[in-house]
Amino acid sequence: SCSGGGGGGEEGESGEGSPSTSPSPPPPSATPSASPSPPTVAVSHSILHMGGGHAPAEWSTDAPGLYGWSYYIRAFNLLREQPTSELGWGQWTKPGGHSESIIEVCGLHPGGFVCDPCEACRSEGSCSDPVTGELAPVSSGCQDPTLEDPTLANCGNPTDYSKTEQCAFWECGTDTKGGVRGSIEGGMGYWMYTLETPNVKWMLPGATNANYEIFAGTFLGDRPQLCSVLGGAVRVSNRLLVPNDFVTFAGGDPDGFLGYMLTKTPLGKRSANDTANYWTIVIDAANFAGPVMYTAAWFWDSRINWHPKSISWSDPRVNIGYIAQGFEGSIGAFTAQQGGSQYWRTTRWAVPRDRFGPSSSPNTSTLFTGHSQFNTDWAADALEPILSGAGLASERSHAVVQQRSATAGAKPECKTPPTGEGGMSVWHDGGTSEVLWKGFGIGSAFDQAQSEAAHCASALSLNPSHEALSCDEQRCEAAAFLQGGLSDSDPPVVIPAEAVPSEVKTGFDAATFEPTKRNDGSYLGPPAATEEACFDLPASPTMYCTVTTSKAWIGWRWYKFVDQPELYMVFESLPDDGTRQAAREYMQARIERLHRQQEADGTGRWFAPPQGDDALPADKVSIDPALLLTPPAGFEYGYVPVAVYQRPRVKPAECDVEVNVADPRPEPHPESYWEDCTSSSGIPNPNCNRPAGSYEVETCSANNESRAAFNYPGRIHGYWPGGSQDDRVPYDVPTRDSLPTRAA
Repeated sequence: SCSGGGGGGEEGESGEGSPSTSPSPPPPSATPSASPSPPTVAVSHSILHMGGGHAPAEWSTDAPGLYGWSYYIRAFNLLREQPTSELGWGQWTKPGGHSESIIEVCGLHPGGFVCDPCEACRSEGSCSDPVTGELAPVSSGCQDPTLEDPTLANCGNPTDYSKTEQCAFWECGTDTKGGVRGSIEGGMGYWMYTLETPNVKWMLPGATNANYEIFAGTFLGDRPQLCSVLGGAVRVSNRLLVPNDFVTFAGGDPDGFLGYMLTKTPLGKRSANDTANYWTIVIDAANFAGPVMYTAAWFWDSRINWHPKSISWSDPRVNIGYIAQGFEGSIGAFTAQQGGSQYWRTTRWAVPRDRFGPSSSPNTSTLFTGHSQFNTDWAADALEPILSGAGLASERSHAVVQQRSATAGAKPECKTPPTGEGGMSVWHDGGTSEVLWKGFGIGSAFDQAQSEAAHCASALSLNPSHEALSCDEQRCEAAAFLQGGLSDSDPPVVIPAEAVPSEVKTGFDAATFEPTKRNDGSYLGPPAATEEACFDLPASPTMYCTVTTSKAWIGWRWYKFVDQPELYMVFESLPDDGTRQAAREYMQARIERLHRQQEADGTGRWFAPPQGDDALPADKVSIDPALLLTPPAGFEYGYVPVAVYQRPRVKPAECDVEVNVADPRPEPHPESYWEDCTSSSGIPNPNCNRPAGSYEVETCSANNESRAAFNYPGRIHGYWPGGSQDDRVPYDVPTRDSLPTRAA
């Protein structure tokens, strides 16, 4: 702003869950020859940008902003062979709706401006400490940015917020003072930094903060996570295992809609007087419905609230002020030149057909539908009877929650796609101008009346008789060969396989798209030494394990809700004067009531398509059954599963109990797999470069203003759960080497 098995010795097989096992017809332009001869032209790997559909809803985000939204997004394997480039369709949500008058101090932490490595000294190996004048190694970060950059004046002493108030660097010096930062992103797609897979995933979690300085996730795929920034993915459900590598679907090759809701709720309240925002993700799938996780106030505060008057997205005066939906990214391609033309062979791709029936056409493919926006704090009124256990018994049910969401949900204004847009296209940015291909037989199926009836929809039109499209009852696959882009005399056209010169076709047939090798799961558990402090209180040492449809093994342990790693800093940041314990007891009791009510109601469903389930253009999608759990005896209420291990094809050695594991089990990759970047075609794998993940700097050198070293983020004034924000109690965030030990 996602991926699992397939690869290694089995790459090219029709393995379980691979899109190649589907009954899709042979693509009109990607049929390999039986025994390709050695290529006589140079073939290289490239990427082509892809876009499709249109943003169907015009959300009303004027003051005071929105309290939430919901819509139904289609989960399907757009790519019919190995993905090699990032591509997704979903949403980006940001804070807003507030009055600018509430922003009194910079919305960014000034400490982040003065704690960067010293580029000037790096080549010399040492530089002078700005206070003592003594030589110090570059690794200590001894530069003085306040002297190197005059615009950083007054930003260099973040330990004294009264002096740092005058920092006017970058956006701190604008009228908005940088505003309120953060985002919650998510959707369907393929992400090369996740575990390898040919199949689509749903991005969860997707919260980011402070210009992507920190990311939600108990573990991260490309680097170790910090206990001190956890809180962006607080587990709520006791029946859904949230992987650390995003969510997979049943069968591996899905086609269906996932109901996706983001809304403010009271699930994270730390006391009866706590008014902070707790942005909660709720889903509606064929085999699971209910809240999944929320973002704690600490996640937003931990990098923003450097001052007692700081405003982060935890502040209830800040709601949702920006929502963007889209379909964007790139697909892999092989390319070669001959005879004054550029030729391309793309990754095979296809779109699903809407269900047959009187209410929809099989010659359409709907990507988004069923949008609702929430202009009121509906969830507080709907959920509080369940969470508190107070009030009328008739109010304490999920039927009431669903009825309240239906009543509160308003239809956004439905947008019309720009003229000539809304279909599927690919383009290349090379050279001096953009080269665009549209001739795939896939256009826009927008109809204003139908879109209004569906609460705004983004649908593609399909032309099965088009020469570049091959359709069966389930999907339509586009031609994979393109020509054009070498010069103005080489216009972009979609071509059949027989129009590709034989030498180029031979080279394309010999080329293979290789699985990503950026992530072997080494950062996805077990916890590193610097992460262990926040994993220290499982309810039981027993490790349970399962295998997903993407051939990844996941190991998890059950935690008492308030002891889960994501709440570690939520409680540590509260004073240990009774406030912390009171918050723990308050939150634990409320989540236990929620779990009991879900069991009593036989569902946790909060919302439904506004047009009705039967009017969806396809059935709802099913979550990977490996992720659906039944709590063990003694852990039925108030406990949540937390994944502490995830690896492609490798079972955790500590696994005590297997759950939902069926034969055959995935075979581990050969030992040399992750280091082997070769391919049968000799074309380098563009995704064979595992990052050496590392931590950001936490201890910053002295500068001319601070006169002493300081920790970053240092002292944080988190949103206070007791009511008045004049009573905020500051907290000195520990470094990863000085994390406090929790009492059992």
